[in-house]
Amino acid sequence: IYGMEGRDAQALIPIVYLLKEKYKLKVLVRSIFDYCAIDILMPRILLTNGCTGSKPTYKMTRYAKRRGVFVISLHAEGMFRKENIESAVIGWNEDRQPSVDRWFFWNENAKKWAEEAYPQYRGVIEVSGSTLHEKYRIYQKNDFDRKSIASNKFKTIVLYVGWTFDKVLKHHLSGSNHPDPTAEREYVKTLLKELVVKNPDVLFIMKRHPGTFDYNEMELNDSFAEFENVILVSNEYSIYELMFLADIMINYDSTTALDAWLVGIPTISLYRGQKPMYRNNSFGYSEIRKGSLVPNNKIESSRFLSEFFSSGRIDEFDQLAGVREQILQDFLGDFSESPSKRIAQVLGSNLYHQKEKEISINIKFFLLGIINWVFYKIKLIPGKKSFVNMRKYYQPEIFWNQYFLFEPSLKRYFDDN
Repeated sequence: IYGMEGRDAQALIPIVYLLKEKYKLKVLVRSIFDYCAIDILMPRILLTNGCTGSKPTYKMTRYAKRRGVFVISLHAEGMFRKENIESAVIGWNEDRQPSVDRWFFWNENAKKWAEEAYPQYRGVIEVSGSTLHEKYRIYQKNDFDRKSIASNKFKTIVLYVGWTFDKVLKHHLSGSNHPDPTAEREYVKTLLKELVVKNPDVLFIMKRHPGTFDYNEMELNDSFAEFENVILVSNEYSIYELMFLADIMINYDSTTALDAWLVGIPTISLYRGQKPMYRNNSFGYSEIRKGSLVPNNKIESSRFLSEFFSSGRIDEFDQLAGVREQILQDFLGDFSESPSKRIAQVLGSNLYHQKEKEISINIKFFLLGIINWVFYKIKLIPGKKSFVNMRKYYQPEIFWNQYFLFEPSLKRYFDDN
């Protein structure tokens, strides 16, 4: 696993639960940088969330496959569009040949695009649906206590999900073809403050984008902290927790609209479309936006919220229900059957699959795994930003702590399905 918490863990946890509880298998969690693990453990199967999205995942999956391990991967960013096919499929794959035995995509379109562009992946790619988003089926709203974040005086919670204005500005200033996002940022910031002031009895949870690196260039700067009905959060809560706590979600332009729809709450996008903020539509933002309300101005934004606060619904949003259903199907795949069950079944059926080893142990690769571990232990380069994340790479207990939080809801979910 690349990161012991967050996206990768959440995508793998439901499958791990089935492997342990249904198939009674021993499951060990290791860092993707622990290159020694393949030769020390010699597992029957290696399960990862992604195989070409980073150089370490590509190196690990390719090596394990050549050492005779049956390798199964999920797709970490499975909502990609056709424009992004090379990055989504080939990525860091140097020889462009499959580094896994089975690769589970989220939807049928992605599989079709990938096999058309890279015929060598036929027979490798299967469609499962998104296990990352399956948590919105696993959990229920009453699993989360609103009192943990909101006092009783707030009957309604609005969640705003932050955008990467600082990142786009950095690209713009570096001379790339990104537009200057300053005007859009100030529009969003001003609108949010007006909504906060106008609705003092409503709690606004403002979640900064996880990739934020310069608060001064974001729409959610520290000036929001002065409002009693605002809670600014960074990484204190997972996005799925906030989705279950919220009554309605506002974003600038985000794929988290899909998360909100799965929970069953309305979404409002503040993207005005005056300037394209993206170089391409590689993650389908323009398509996803069609399922949300997109107000033309501040007055319309306020009207949508007022209607929701007074009646608990917005007619214009309800009229888009069919659009959202199709978008969810196109991006996240079929949820009529558990995506995790589909993957666990394939894994179980290949548990005793016999493969010949293409190569013997690679001493250089093994030693590199030891070096990675030493670097981690002594924090040799603690000032490097990418290394900060590595401080949790070799702590599988972090993964298991999340697993145990999910476990009661997983039991209920799979017992019912």
